[in-house]
Amino acid sequence: MTLAVAALYPWGRWAVVAEMAAKAVGSILPQAVLFACDSRWTILGPQEQYLDMGAKLFRLAADAGAVYAGDAQVAEEALGRVQSRLEEHRPEDEGRYPEIAGAICRSAYQHHRAQRPSIGTCHLLIGACTKEGRAELWYLGCDNDFRPEVKSGVPALGWSDTVDMFRQAHDAKVAADTARSSGWSLNAGQAAIQLAVALNDHIIVPQVNKYVGGKVQCGLVDRDGFRQLDVSWAYV
Repeated sequence: MTLAVAALYPWGRWAVVAEMAAKAVGSILPQAVLFACDSRWTILGPQEQYLDMGAKLFRLAADAGAVYAGDAQVAEEALGRVQSRLEEHRPEDEGRYPEIAGAICRSAYQHHRAQRPSIGTCHLLIGACTKEGRAELWYLGCDNDFRPEVKSGVPALGWSDTVDMFRQAHDAKVAADTARSSGWSLNAGQAAIQLAVALNDHIIVPQVNKYVGGKVQCGLVDRDGFRQLDVSWAYV
């Protein structure tokens, strides 16, 4: 299984400091959802094959994105259908992104399971942000029948030992950067890059998990919409 990470920004101590700063000037705290994932597809069979060309970070709408881990056929079909649905801009879909995604993912998983009894697991993190800067993050997976669960902090999808290693590396980098800056200073884009660097430098480069590899994909959605971030500099 791949490693896919999302974060509701800001979180932890950053959120407390940022909230105080926003109140001091009479504004709301602008939020964002950050994404980072690897790009390795695993083809199972008598001899496993690895293709480092997967696109696991999805733009679902102008104001929403997603990452996935697990069965690529299910996830990519489902997220493609979610994207098509949201691009129709139906009035009744306003504010119902997680429910729409859950219904489509549930249908896709049931269809593939009928075709492939040995189907793998499938897990997704979906984030959206309003033009006012209010962001939300949800988990959907085959273990909860794709019923949206609200998430906060930095949830990650993958094998538990790999997720633990990522968390340790990311927490250490956050602590070091915070100590150097003497407080909260990272904007959403910088925080997203921080996720990508931790994933690349501490999971992909040392090859701690053969199912996690390739180049990191990184992005965010905030009040300006969804966008991917360039991390090509990490491979120079």
